Amino acid sequence: MVIMLKLLIPVVVFSFGITSSAFAQEAAAVKKTEVKKVVKKKPKVVKELKEVKEPEDVPPPVEKTVIEPSVLYRLGALKPIKESVYHKEDHGDFADQLYLTLKYSKTYNYVHRVHLEPSFRTIRNNPATWEDYVIEQAFVETELFSPLLVTAGKKTEYEGSGFIVNPSDLLNENKDIFDPVYQSQGVEFTRFKIRTDAFTLGIGMIPRRGRPSNEGRFWSQFSTDVLDVDLRLQFTHHQAEKSTTGLSMQRFFGGSFELHFDGRYQSRQRSPDSSGNSAVRFSTYAGEDTINPKDDAASGYYLGGSRLIFTPRRTLVMEYITNQSGLLPEEFKVFYDDLRADTVKTGNVKDPPTKLLGRHYGFVSYQDDDSVKSTHLALNLLVNTDDQSSFASGAIRYYMSPITSIELAPTIFKGEPNSEFGEMPFAHAIYLVLRGRF
Repeated sequence: MVIMLKLLIPVVVFSFGITSSAFAQEAAAVKKTEVKKVVKKKPKVVKELKEVKEPEDVPPPVEKTVIEPSVLYRLGALKPIKESVYHKEDHGDFADQLYLTLKYSKTYNYVHRVHLEPSFRTIRNNPATWEDYVIEQAFVETELFSPLLVTAGKKTEYEGSGFIVNPSDLLNENKDIFDPVYQSQGVEFTRFKIRTDAFTLGIGMIPRRGRPSNEGRFWSQFSTDVLDVDLRLQFTHHQAEKSTTGLSMQRFFGGSFELHFDGRYQSRQRSPDSSGNSAVRFSTYAGEDTINPKDDAASGYYLGGSRLIFTPRRTLVMEYITNQSGLLPEEFKVFYDDLRADTVKTGNVKDPPTKLLGRHYGFVSYQDDDSVKSTHLALNLLVNTDDQSSFASGAIRYYMSPITSIELAPTIFKGEPNSEFGEMPFAHAIYLVLRGRF
């Protein structure tokens, strides 16, 4: 028995060794297989990671919000002309005005914009009375798809190369040229506009609030550069007033000289109701091929001028203006006599005009932001060359900080009775203006 055990032990040990070796080889094979499997899977993992990183990072949308309340306060020493056809009993020798504006504007990705700008102000020549609130601007401007942009609402948007007036700007025909404070109010319109590197093209409508659609104006714009000339065209069509075409051209010669032209040609005279200019019916201008010159005469309103640029911030502007349907001296007299008779009859005194009514003008302006640090200097002179009446204005504005400024701004009207500027309600107004913004 002992002998048999001695013989079996080596066999068992040998068998166990073989079994252990087999298990070890199998385990090694399993490990190799797992390693191979892992090695085979690893490129897939790397590939998956690469696929996640491959798309380019999309930049976050750019949003910009501007909330900018501002305040303007001005007080003026006035010299009323009691004999003026526009004189009112509440016109005194002193007036102050408070003008509050709240500007809210938000832009998204540079091509989508919402803008709201209400204002509150006292009446210019009657500081004891507040005007109803005024919406300076309120519009939406958004890109439907590149390069088509749509704008709708009330927006301040000026065009043209002229300095004192821009006849080609058919959107802003009633701009107040005598008081810059009142030039910030926009006009209501709807427009679709295509913008490219070579040109811009806009098509829209200028409605009349509360009136039928056929009393609005179809409006189009086109702008481009041709041989270094900035060229801008506008066109409007109205059922009663027919078509009007505006053209603005501007070209710089080097860095010190510029020539510009700004004008319009209208197929029919503006009606007193739509233009706010009752003087138009007193013009005896007779256009070509017209049966009734006073009502239907075609006419042009043209401006030509140049700028001498001493430095980028110091310029001299000279312009000559002709409005073919404007009034001559004898026509001004008939116009003013009619206004006086109407005042006696109704007891209502009309407000003075805010645009030019005469026929020929010369204009010169000096603008300087360079000579005195933090100071803007301006001198302007407009002369009616037919009746020799004139309008002069100036400004000395000092910027005390990025948010505050103080300005001395005199305005002088001079002329004989029944002349264009001699009948203004004030001989002069010298304003002290303080501005501040948040």
